[in-house]
Amino acid sequence: MSHDSNISIATSIAPFNISLQQEAIKTWIALGFSVISVNNPKEIAEISPHFPGVRFVEACRDARAVAGKPFIYFDDILAALWESKSSLCGIVNSDIHLRTDIGVYQFVAREAQDALLFGTRLDVTSMEDLTGEENTFGFDYFFFNRNLISLYTPTDFCLGAPWWDTWALLVPILSGVQVKQLVTPIAFHLYHITKWSELYEHYGGRLVSHLEDFCLAKGLPNDSYGRLSKLLCEPSGVFHALQVIGFALGRAEKVYYGDKPAAQRRPYELEQFLKMLSQLQAVLREQETQRTVLSNQLNAVKHSLSWRVTRPLRWLKIVLRKITELIDAKLDGRKS
Repeated sequence: MSHDSNISIATSIAPFNISLQQEAIKTWIALGFSVISVNNPKEIAEISPHFPGVRFVEACRDARAVAGKPFIYFDDILAALWESKSSLCGIVNSDIHLRTDIGVYQFVAREAQDALLFGTRLDVTSMEDLTGEENTFGFDYFFFNRNLISLYTPTDFCLGAPWWDTWALLVPILSGVQVKQLVTPIAFHLYHITKWSELYEHYGGRLVSHLEDFCLAKGLPNDSYGRLSKLLCEPSGVFHALQVIGFALGRAEKVYYGDKPAAQRRPYELEQFLKMLSQLQAVLREQETQRTVLSNQLNAVKHSLSWRVTRPLRWLKIVLRKITELIDAKLDGRKS
């Protein structure tokens, strides 16, 4: 299959759920995309025989020390794409099926020529039935001109951990590059329960920190990124990272592949996102109020007369417990 331009998709194939990823990546290759997978040497030796149509690139590091798993750094994904010399590049999660016709290749080549094209997946229960729910809070594929790679400053984001996708989208926005959201569903993912962890909050804070550093490094004035500048003055955390997603969605042009039927799903509206965000903020405020009430009640008990009067008894109880533990330890020593 020949094309006017070469488009390489980079990913990081996981060393498990092999058959699921095989089926997903087959859909990319069938559409004409070249595929690169960045992995550590041990993983490459293990999984490369299962993916003969994929070119593997060795990563000299991974994120085990930070994330507890051998995730590949986003920066190393970009480096592999740069070395590929492909005029257009893509990043897609390795379990995403691209279910559409071969015309999408030329569509991507056109729409991503001077812009970043991105989209979200639909979570489905079976690849035989592609009706499902949109994954609103994440982005699963990106296509862009190779020259955009130079815009990204170094970070510790990695594929497999949260928030790298938001970073991938925001850098072009803040750099004045046009971003386009492909609304037509082409990406599908077999639904599974998401295992949230401390990484979600950790990288939520890192997102805000990296964005602040990026704006300072680029010398961007406050009015160049509007509402985002206010978010960067707030404490780091997941809540503010979610607000940043809303910022990004509100600045993306919506594009469609093929005809736009009347029944086609509407793109996720910024107003709906902000409404959900407001509801989340109300919940967080209620939780903070409850914590404050409980803290005040505890302090009141600690400063009450009964608490002060019984303090010697509590101290004596602790001393007696320690003495008992010492006696038991000596008795056990004699028995042995």
